[in-house]
Amino acid sequence: FCLWPNTMYGNKVVWRNPENVLKEIEHFVRVEGYRSVYFDDDTQNACGWTRMKQLCDGMKDIGVPWLMLGRLDINTEDEFQYMIDHGCSGMRLGVESVSQKQLDRMKKGTKVDDIKKKIEFLKKRTNLYLLFMHGFPGETQEERDEVVAYANGLGVAYQNPMCCPFPGTPLYDTIASLVPEIRDVSPIEFDGNNLSSRLKEIIETYNRRIIGG
Repeated sequence: FCLWPNTMYGNKVVWRNPENVLKEIEHFVRVEGYRSVYFDDDTQNACGWTRMKQLCDGMKDIGVPWLMLGRLDINTEDEFQYMIDHGCSGMRLGVESVSQKQLDRMKKGTKVDDIKKKIEFLKKRTNLYLLFMHGFPGETQEERDEVVAYANGLGVAYQNPMCCPFPGTPLYDTIASLVPEIRDVSPIEFDGNNLSSRLKEIIETYNRRIIGG
């Protein structure tokens, strides 16, 4: 979800004025009868705390529950609590992995202990839906099993799809350097919800080559 600026918009992001966003939401609530709002921005809380706080304050005034899609590592526990206190009733948050080696390969800049601590904090306070992924280059079966075991033990909803190396990303170029057949894969086969069998095999082939399997 976090890669749209890289792959589609030339590394540019434009955040809309929160006052205009809130005016639109208020219209749909007061006039159209909407009873909740889901912020499906990629990624909602990447806008910075100043803008996020403005949205929180406005949503509390509007008075309907809201949900958001974001990253787990961007906000502090106090900031997440502020969102919850201002009407946020659910969060879909990107975690990716609880293997430190995998997080380092992804260059996420996050620590497993911090991730787990924040998840424990949030799952007691709001509805969580966590976003993991498997198949990132270099992942071992042991690391994959570690993530699944952790996620299954949390008692919250989650998804764990295969990592998709979208064209235009460094990951795509890295895989193409060893498995050039990926350049023959058609755009429709990169559907993150339904990767083609050919693309899956290319990813697995790359993994086997770099880990010596």
